[in-house]
Amino acid sequence: MTAPAHAPRRSRLPGRAELLVIVMLLAVPLVAVQGPAHTTVLDAINALFLALYWCYVLARRLRLAVPLQLPMWLILIGSVGGLLSADAPGVAVLTIAQDVYLYVWFITLADFLARFCRPAVVVAAWTVVATAVALLTVADAHTAALGGQFAGDVRAVGTFENPNMFGNYLVVSFFLCWAAAGGGRPAFYCAMPLLVAGVLSSASNGALLGLSTGTLTALLLGPTTVPQRRVGLVLLAAGAGVVLFALSFERVLEESLGMFAGPRGAIGGGVLKAYAERSDVWAGLVESVARVPTGVGPGNFKTETAYGFYSAHNEYLGMLAERGPLGLLGWCGILLGAGLLVLRLRAAAARGDRPFGVAPLFGLVAALAAHAAVVEMLHFRHVWLALALLSAVAAQRATAQQGAAPRRAATGPPARAARVLVEAA
Repeated sequence: MTAPAHAPRRSRLPGRAELLVIVMLLAVPLVAVQGPAHTTVLDAINALFLALYWCYVLARRLRLAVPLQLPMWLILIGSVGGLLSADAPGVAVLTIAQDVYLYVWFITLADFLARFCRPAVVVAAWTVVATAVALLTVADAHTAALGGQFAGDVRAVGTFENPNMFGNYLVVSFFLCWAAAGGGRPAFYCAMPLLVAGVLSSASNGALLGLSTGTLTALLLGPTTVPQRRVGLVLLAAGAGVVLFALSFERVLEESLGMFAGPRGAIGGGVLKAYAERSDVWAGLVESVARVPTGVGPGNFKTETAYGFYSAHNEYLGMLAERGPLGLLGWCGILLGAGLLVLRLRAAAARGDRPFGVAPLFGLVAALAAHAAVVEMLHFRHVWLALALLSAVAAQRATAQQGAAPRRAATGPPARAARVLVEAA
């Protein structure tokens, strides 16, 4: 990726490029409004954006970085292998086309954000939109002020198609908001409780699992400059908690089973029912993998259970069943690549360049990895948008580091020798 096309703007108001991204952010949650092939309002905006920006890229002969290239190739090769065994090849081709479209949008948006946008402005706009959706949903769930349009019948869906997607969007928003707050903008902490309330209103146990896993990861990888006395007190309290848990294990187990068997709209409710549903699905999935190891084709896995026909409800197993081992490696590679992007940001933070808190971004990756165990999210637009934002921030930090390099090397080799070394590299 070449250097940004202009110097960073000093104004706090969004520029024209950032206004375009804000329009995208406003359209991201509008998933309930769909067109053919599950297209959304955002896809119409993306089509215009891709056409115009690629005209700009070709006219300026710009070079775009291609992050997560290897994992995506693995997914596509696995998809073609599965296509050969697909019972519905039309569905498989359409699914592959969606994969390619989302990836092209991802690399294009990452370049656009790196060149023309300030990540803090983008995250601020994302937080405002997500908080507004969460606020409307929570208010509708408790007061029915919007006629249940956002709250749903049992589980809140917000402006999304289902509560799991809604919960995942709020979890991603939570960690981006936390990362912005950790980067020196404490006002973002105010939005985090409302985002958590939105997650709870969705009654998505998978989203709650992702939120818990990501939060624990962020806390474990957070700053370690804690007084030793406080660490000792925390360990003492943890030891006391373990002893109390051991003494009341049977009661805790009974209460937990009661909570898990509770109504679907309650916190932790419906876990046992969801497990029963998914265990039947995954049993059929194992049989499918044994029968067709190369995959049955993208979008082609459906199994009949006592509760109806279900897809994989697990991104790891879904990739394995539909695209074979290469698809599974590709999805794991996307998560690993996102983690590597955060590692690059941690290296920049160690040099004093810290636009965001790094620990919450590790929490974001961990939350996606955990939630993917109970939901398929490869086609979630907001996930690709978050990955594009991570890629853009990493590219901006790398560009800033390269711009500072000549000043640090001023006392090094003569200019001619340095030029020879650069050309050799």
